[in-house]
Amino acid sequence: MWKRAGLFCVLIISMALIVSCDEENCPVCPVPEEIVSDYDVYLAGVSGNPLYIYNTKEMAITDSFDIVTPGWINGMEVSAEGRHLFLSGDMGNGYIFRVYDLATRDTIPVDRSVGDRMEVSTDGKYIALFGRSRTYFLDGADYSILSAPYIQTDDGCFSADGTKFYCITNFHDIRVYDMVSQTLDTVFQYFDNNGVSPNIYHIQCAYNQPKIYMAVTYPPGFPTFDSLVAYSLEEDSTTLGYSIGPAAGYLGITPDGNQIIYTDCGHVMLGLYGSMHVIFIDPQTDAVISLVDAGHSGQGNIPTGFPPGMFAVTPDSRYTVVASAAGAWAFGMIDNVQHRFVDVNIYEPQTISFGMAACRKLPK
Repeated sequence: MWKRAGLFCVLIISMALIVSCDEENCPVCPVPEEIVSDYDVYLAGVSGNPLYIYNTKEMAITDSFDIVTPGWINGMEVSAEGRHLFLSGDMGNGYIFRVYDLATRDTIPVDRSVGDRMEVSTDGKYIALFGRSRTYFLDGADYSILSAPYIQTDDGCFSADGTKFYCITNFHDIRVYDMVSQTLDTVFQYFDNNGVSPNIYHIQCAYNQPKIYMAVTYPPGFPTFDSLVAYSLEEDSTTLGYSIGPAAGYLGITPDGNQIIYTDCGHVMLGLYGSMHVIFIDPQTDAVISLVDAGHSGQGNIPTGFPPGMFAVTPDSRYTVVASAAGAWAFGMIDNVQHRFVDVNIYEPQTISFGMAACRKLPK
């Protein structure tokens, strides 16, 4: 009996410790580590507003500057050496690709009316701009057009070494483009282990093995409607099938290749929300490492968070800065080791609001 009473007391004390998370030295809550990554992340939102600079070390917006905003920003990256900022988007009457000098904050006269979305190879050697008609491949050094094949795609990614570009066509086919020869390498249709070919919306290559990750939608009547899947190219088999909200989130990988990230926001503009989780996956085992809840990430007296959308991972792979998909001017920073928000910023909704784009920059 005394043993039971002792165990009961231990349980009560443990529960008290768990709920006492406002204590300075709480023995249960994870101890926040000092933010050691010092990077600038660029955030752009409503057309006509400036581009904001968020510093990961200070966990604050430290600066801003005006940009000639493409009507709808769908792509935002920084060059490999950290000198130039790339923007791509839809002006309403056509696409645009724009380059800014981050030292002078002036535009560089290489504007091209190409590319709704954008991907940059890890080494910065190639830039892919893609939209509804064709895909343009640019030289990452002088931004000249290397080729412009008639590949209609909504999403694509480079292999880790930058020699291949994987993209989706017709929602079912995966095209592999050889960047060295600037020619089409392979075309194949994706089928899962049950022989079903779902619609593919997003694609991301694994860096350390021949595997691709995709956000897909199955036809009505299937047990799983929207899923995050992993497909082994060597084994020709699906090694992951994880249920998500409407497959309109954003898919990426940490620079070290150790974590796949998906922001499960859903079709926010249509009012169809996902789980509001930022999903972390181990590409070695295809196990879901963690689900970080952005929907309830508010701090202080803010009861709710935001639908997680576009994101940027710091070059050291330690932190992910994720922006709101729509509805509010909001973003937050996640610790990729402890898998929790270390900073959240939520502001008043603006008149016209859509997802902000975030991109990485090399250290100062």
